[in-house]
Amino acid sequence: MKRNRLRNKLLLINICIFGLVFFCQFIFQNFFFKFYYQKYQGDILNKKINQLEIEINKDNINDELVNELTKDNILVAYLDNKLMPKSGNLFNEDSITIKTDNNEIMTVYLMVGNIDSIFEIGSQVKATLFRINGDDKYYISSLVVADKQESDSIAVSSQIISEDFIDIPIQNKTDITSIHGEIIKYTNNNHISFDHQTIISNYLFNNKELTDGLKKINDNKNDYLLGIKKINDGYLIASISLEQYQEIILILNDFNRYIILFTIILVTLIILNYSRSIINPILKMKKCAQAIAVQDFDNKVHLHSKDELQELGEALNDISRNLENKIVSLENMNNKLKTEYEERLEIEQHQKNLLMNISHDLKTPLTVIKGYLKAIKDGMYSKEQYIDYTIDSVDQISNSLNEMLELTKFQSKSYNLSLEKIDLTRLIYKTLNNIIYLSKQKKQDIELDLLDDVFITVDEEAMRKVIQNLLSNAIKYSPECNQIFIRLIEQEKHYLLSIENTGVHIPENDLKHVFDEFYRVDKARNKNVKGNGLGLGIVKIILDRHGLKYSIGNTSKGVIFIIDFKEKCS
Repeated sequence: MKRNRLRNKLLLINICIFGLVFFCQFIFQNFFFKFYYQKYQGDILNKKINQLEIEINKDNINDELVNELTKDNILVAYLDNKLMPKSGNLFNEDSITIKTDNNEIMTVYLMVGNIDSIFEIGSQVKATLFRINGDDKYYISSLVVADKQESDSIAVSSQIISEDFIDIPIQNKTDITSIHGEIIKYTNNNHISFDHQTIISNYLFNNKELTDGLKKINDNKNDYLLGIKKINDGYLIASISLEQYQEIILILNDFNRYIILFTIILVTLIILNYSRSIINPILKMKKCAQAIAVQDFDNKVHLHSKDELQELGEALNDISRNLENKIVSLENMNNKLKTEYEERLEIEQHQKNLLMNISHDLKTPLTVIKGYLKAIKDGMYSKEQYIDYTIDSVDQISNSLNEMLELTKFQSKSYNLSLEKIDLTRLIYKTLNNIIYLSKQKKQDIELDLLDDVFITVDEEAMRKVIQNLLSNAIKYSPECNQIFIRLIEQEKHYLLSIENTGVHIPENDLKHVFDEFYRVDKARNKNVKGNGLGLGIVKIILDRHGLKYSIGNTSKGVIFIIDFKEKCS
């Protein structure tokens, strides 16, 4: 039912649009077409006058040119200053070829048209002729025509043409003569109506002063448009009848009824046939919108109409995708908040554990310091010896606090790496030089196998801390007089840094815990080794932040730690 209502609306809208178009056309035809038609014909007359002027200036006036300019019932004339025709079809110049009684062949011209029915070949004529201002053409002033009878007698016809048909001043007529003979040919050279010629000629001869421009003339029957242009030796005129516009309007109005009927039928059929191409996409979009309302984002609109409906369907699909992405984003954000909350709880728990471990690690050295100071005060021990012990305990506390602060810093979410390209080989040498004295105290031999000019992109200070902690651990946990191997090699476009200490192994059960904070392997076996179990924890955090792979394991000689710098920079 809804589909039908929409289709009916489309049909009504289209019919109204076409009705409005035809109404506007009707208004134009009946109220403005007359002015447009007059302007259109006026442009034609001006063009004809300009063409005639060009040919006059070229002295190229001939009958062919006049016939060409006077097509479509256009009257054209070139008049002298006394308004006598020099060329054109202001007067009908139909010609009669007469064989005179003296066997002379003469062609004479008429200044009146539409009388060709009386000029039958073989008819006998008696005519009075004249010329105009020395023109080489003879015109008929009066004419008597009779039929040729079988008895060869001449019966005078009642059809007589006299010179009264046009007002030509007598002084302009020259070489008046009379002839008698037989019509052997009649030629109609013009299609301009006699009424048209008469009205225009009367207007010209009855107006003493002619002005340039277009003028509308009527004879209570028909309207004519006359164009006049003054030139040096006379006038150029062109005229056309305006009576056709009324007939054109009547024909158009009558024909438009059939067009309107045909258009209504055609529009109805088109709407009925193609309404599916509009309504069906709308129904698909409605279904998609209903699916979006219940958060079903799998329903999409698939159109291939390449128009606004397809664009609207694609926009609806975009809304569906964007809304789905927003919901997924909100769910991810909720999961992220949940994860952050859990991490916060973990951090708080870690902080509690950290405080517990700090208190545990600081309790022993503080107790020792307190005992040494009390013994020194009571005079029980030598000041010089136990002051050194006290300083060592303070250093132990300071180192533990520094390690804890660094661990907290690297664990912080706000900590960002400051990445730059550095020479890893140079960094290893500098770091080793800072702690080489520790290996010398234990008479350990450090062997180096390092590539030169190994450039990597890392945080230099953080990587220095990693190398320092690994070297310190290697020296610290290796027995005296053992070897430590430091290698930097290239393998399959990766750089591998390995630090191996000898003379000691890590139990397999402890390997998975060595990166845990405050975890120390078999403290009972290493009573003389000072440490707080934070070094490898810091190493793990820094390497994880860099996204680098690393491993620790036992070898036949000892323990090895390997870092894989996967991006080779050159």
